[in-house]
Amino acid sequence: MGQFLERSPLVAPAIALCVGIWVGRYVALHPAIAILTGLLMVGIAAVMLRRHRSLCRAFLWAAIAILGLGWFNYSLQMPADPLPDWLDKAKVRGEITGFPVTFAGKTKVKLNDCMVEYEGQTWSIGYSMMLTIRADREKLWPISDLKHGELIEAKARIKRPNSRRNPGGFDAREYWQRRGVLRLAYCSEANLTRLGNDGGLWSGAVNVLLGVRRGFKGLLDETCNPGRSPIMAALVLGDRTGITSDHRDQLQRLGIAHIIAISGLHIGFVAFFFYRVFRELLLHLGILARGASGRRVICLVTIVPVLAYALIAGPRHSTIRAVIMVCAYLIAMAFDRHRETMNIIALAAIAILLWMPGSLFEAGFQLSFAAVIAVSEAIRYLSARRRYLEQRRIQRYVIGLAVASAAATLATAPICAYWFGRVSLIAVIANVLVIPTAMVLVNLLFFSLFVFLINAWVSSVLLSLADWVTWVMQATMDVIDKAPYSSLIVPTPGLFTCLMFFVSLLLVSALVLRLKNQEWGADEENERMRTRLRKAAILSIGLLIASVVIGARWSPDGELRAAFLDVGRGFCCVIEAPGGKTVLVDGGGSRYSDTGAGKNVIVPYLRRRGIDRIDYAVLTNPSGEHIDGLLDLFSEAGSKALGRLEIGQLMIGDSKSESRKFRKLMDWAKRLSVPISHIGDKFPDETRLQIRRPCERSLVFKLEFEDFSILFLSEAGPLAQLLLTEHGASLKSTVLVIPVRGWSSSEGKHQKDILPEERAFLELVSPSAIIASGIGPAILKKDKPRAFPYTIDAFKVYMTNELHCVIVESNGRDWRVIAPFAEGEKGER
Repeated sequence: MGQFLERSPLVAPAIALCVGIWVGRYVALHPAIAILTGLLMVGIAAVMLRRHRSLCRAFLWAAIAILGLGWFNYSLQMPADPLPDWLDKAKVRGEITGFPVTFAGKTKVKLNDCMVEYEGQTWSIGYSMMLTIRADREKLWPISDLKHGELIEAKARIKRPNSRRNPGGFDAREYWQRRGVLRLAYCSEANLTRLGNDGGLWSGAVNVLLGVRRGFKGLLDETCNPGRSPIMAALVLGDRTGITSDHRDQLQRLGIAHIIAISGLHIGFVAFFFYRVFRELLLHLGILARGASGRRVICLVTIVPVLAYALIAGPRHSTIRAVIMVCAYLIAMAFDRHRETMNIIALAAIAILLWMPGSLFEAGFQLSFAAVIAVSEAIRYLSARRRYLEQRRIQRYVIGLAVASAAATLATAPICAYWFGRVSLIAVIANVLVIPTAMVLVNLLFFSLFVFLINAWVSSVLLSLADWVTWVMQATMDVIDKAPYSSLIVPTPGLFTCLMFFVSLLLVSALVLRLKNQEWGADEENERMRTRLRKAAILSIGLLIASVVIGARWSPDGELRAAFLDVGRGFCCVIEAPGGKTVLVDGGGSRYSDTGAGKNVIVPYLRRRGIDRIDYAVLTNPSGEHIDGLLDLFSEAGSKALGRLEIGQLMIGDSKSESRKFRKLMDWAKRLSVPISHIGDKFPDETRLQIRRPCERSLVFKLEFEDFSILFLSEAGPLAQLLLTEHGASLKSTVLVIPVRGWSSSEGKHQKDILPEERAFLELVSPSAIIASGIGPAILKKDKPRAFPYTIDAFKVYMTNELHCVIVESNGRDWRVIAPFAEGEKGER
C-alpha cells in the first residue's frame, strides 16, 4: 500500500475529498468553520512533517476531507429566489450560455443574468434559468440558430422544478440545483424576441464550434438513415436527444450504454490523430527540430483540438474525465514525467469535484470512474502476464477486451443496480461483439467530421459508409438482444451493501493476484499476508451477505401498508396487504411531461421495496391521468429480463374509453396474458373491499382491515359525494383519500370554504386523517390556499405535493402516518 501511495500520491487526497463531500450530504457545517478547521489541520500536518510522516499524512487527508465537506456545503448555498412559486406570461430577459439543445419540436437554452418582469414588478435573478422554446404549430422544426452569448427576451410561464421525492425516485429539483438552475421557463417561438449577440470574443469562438456542430449534424441527418443517425450523432457529437427510450433500454440491457458516451475512446482518438498530424507537419516541414523540445511543443499544441472537441461534445462527466486524463498524459509526456494511470484518474476526479461537488452523487460520475479504474487495473494486470504477451495480436485483443469488459461489468454492477435496478448478464459477450464495430464506426465518424471542415461532399461519402457500419452494429445488437434473460432486475441495494461489494471485490482480487504470483512462495511473512487477506475477504463477503439479508424487504406479519406516491397529476397508491399481496391503485402522472410517473416514481419505489409482483393493478378511471404510470409498469413487465415485474390481474371499472392510452393498456394486458376483470368485492387476504359508484365515471371504494379502513374517493366531486351520503354510517373510515382534482376545484370552483354537500359527506365519513393527492399544474398556478379549499382543525391533512410520499401503516387496530421526506416529525398517530 505504501508503494502504491508513493507511486500515485493523488489517490489518497481524491478519496479523502470524496469522503468529505459524502459526509457533507448528511452533516451541515458552515463553510467558514470547515475551511478554518481544514487549514488548522494542514498547519499541524506541516509541523509534524519531519518527525511523524505517517501522522502528517493522516492529518493532511483529514484536512482535505473537512475542506471537501465545507466546499460541498458552500456549493449548496444558492442565491435567494424572490419570485413567486408560479408566474404566467412573465417577461424574461437573459443571455444564453452553453449550446442550445434542439429535440422533439423544442429548443432548450440556459439563461444567465436574467431579468423578470411580472405585473409591474421587476426582479434581477442571481441564478440560472432553463428556458424551453416550443415550435409554432405551422412549423415542423423549432428555432435552431440560437447562439451562445445571445440576448433574448420571452413571454414565458415560470415554475420551480418538480420535487417529487419518492423512495428510490428521481428528484428533478435537486438535479437542477446542482447545475445552478432554480427555475424552469416555457414559451412558444412566437413569444420569443432576439436582441442580438454581445458576448465578445469568447462567445464568437464558441459559436464557431457550435456552427460546426450544427452543420455536421445537418449533414448527418440528410445523408444517413433517420433511424441510425441519432446513434451516430451521439457517438461523434455527444448529442443523445434523438435516441429513443427503447434504444436506451436496449443499450442498458446489453451493458453497452457506454458506447454513446463521449469518453476516452473518442478523446484519445482526437489526441492521437492531431498528434500525428502535427508531428508530420511541423517536423517534416522543418518548423520544429526533432528531439525533446519538438515533442514538447507538439504535445502542448495537441491539447488545443482536444479542448475544442470537448466543447463541441458538451460537458458530461465522462467527457471531462477523458479530457483531463488525456491532457495530463500529454503534459507528462511533454516534460518526460512518469505517467501513472491511477494518478491521472485521481487528478480528473479532484478537478470534477472541485468544479461541481454534487457530481459525486450522480450516476454518470460513479459509472465513469468505476469503469475506467477497473479497466485500467485489468489492462495493467494483463500487461504483466508473460503468457498473455506471448499470444498473437488478435488473441491479445480479444482476451484484453473480454477481461476489460468483465472488470468494468463487475465494478459497475452495484452502481447500475442502485440507480437503474438492472444488471446486464451478457455485457461481456455484447462488448466483445459490438465494441470492434463501434471502434470502426467512431474512426469513420471522426474522419468525416475532420473532412467536413474541408469538403462537405467527401464527408457525406464517408458518412454513407458509416451508415452501413451502423447498420451492422445495430443488427448485431438486435441479435444479441433476442437472447432471453439478457439482464437481471434486482431490488435497489443499500449504500452499505454497495460498499461491502467493492471491499469484497478488492480483497478477493488482491488475494487472487497474490496466490498467482510465483514470487510469493513459502516465505513466512508472505504466508501471513495471504492468511490475512483470506480472513479479510471472508469477513467482507459475510458482511455483504448480511447486508443483503438485512436490507431485504421484510413486511411484518399482519400489517397493512399503503404508500401514496407523489406523481403530480392524477393519483397512485401502492398497497401491501397483510398476507403478502400487493395492489397498485392507478398510475397517475403524464407520459409526456417531466413527471415520468411510471419510470421515475412507481417502478423505482417497487424496486426499493423489493416488490417484483403486482397481484392486482386497479384502474379506477380510464382517463390519461390514471393510466400513464400503468403503461410504464406493463412495459417493465413485458421486458425479457430475469426477475422482471409480474402483474397478476388488471381490475377496471365498468366504464370504458376509446382513448389511445386505454386501448394501449388493453393491448399490453392481452400481450402479457394478464386477466382483465371488473372491480368486485373480492380483494386479497384479510382485507375487504366495498365498491360504490355514485356516478358513471366515479369509482369509490373502501378498504377495510379489522378496525382500520381507508376510503378512496377517486374522481368523486361534490355531486358524487352528495349521492354517496345515502350510504350513511357505512362510509365512516379512519383515513379519507381525496384526489384534489376530485374536490370542489375539479368543477372550476375555488371556494374558500367547504361546500354544503362536502361538509355533509365529511361528517358521515368523520376521518381521523385526510390524504390529498394529485395536485396538477392547472391548480397550482392558482392561489395556493384555494388548491385544497378547507381548514378544519378536527382533521389532520397530508398533501403529497408538499410531503411527497405519504405512508399509512396499520395492524388492524393501531395505525400511523409516515412522511419520509417531511421536515420535523417523521411519523405520527
